[in-house]
Amino acid sequence: MRFALLLVLVAGSVAAQERRTIEVGQTTCIQVRRAVKSSTVSVEPPEVAQARFDTNLNRLCIDGRHRGEARVTFSGTYRRIVVGSELREEGLPFEHSAAVRVLPPSPDVREIPRTYSLDRGQVRRAQLSVFLGSAFSRTSHEDDQWRAVNIEVDNPGIANVRTTVDRHGRLMLEVTGDGGGNVRVKLTGERRVHGDWQQVVRVLNVVVS
Repeated sequence: MRFALLLVLVAGSVAAQERRTIEVGQTTCIQVRRAVKSSTVSVEPPEVAQARFDTNLNRLCIDGRHRGEARVTFSGTYRRIVVGSELREEGLPFEHSAAVRVLPPSPDVREIPRTYSLDRGQVRRAQLSVFLGSAFSRTSHEDDQWRAVNIEVDNPGIANVRTTVDRHGRLMLEVTGDGGGNVRVKLTGERRVHGDWQQVVRVLNVVVS
């Protein structure tokens, strides 16, 4: 999931220092109050963040890519109209910089709104990606986008919950009704976000009748 933080960059010809903290996968945007004639954007180191100037919205946007710290330099010229014997446009030089700290992605924790109902002895299966997201669709390899799926059941005597793989190689969540009652199932995994790992937690309510 992506988030955008919008701030205002005050126009001027002298260097202005911004400090921003975002997470991997987040974007922060700095609004420029004056019309930009030409611009150059650089990031050091480029592995930590990416930056671009949006000419349509007149703002500088910075994307968090990997945890760490980076310096973003935004320079160029503003448009300046000079009044004399005739109107002419000149470029007013500017340079701004931003010190950006990129943090690991926060855990994605949600409770699944619907109740998973089944009878005693009944077995229900669903793709694990329905609960944890599309990254968890198939068995894991070294270059896959997920790892470390874990299942916790607060009352194991009511339902047996496990992961399986179907004949198409898809990861499945299998729930078997053992005894009557309600049980909460906590699914935990990690998915890759731009090279970093984000914890994904889903809580499922199961009713066995």
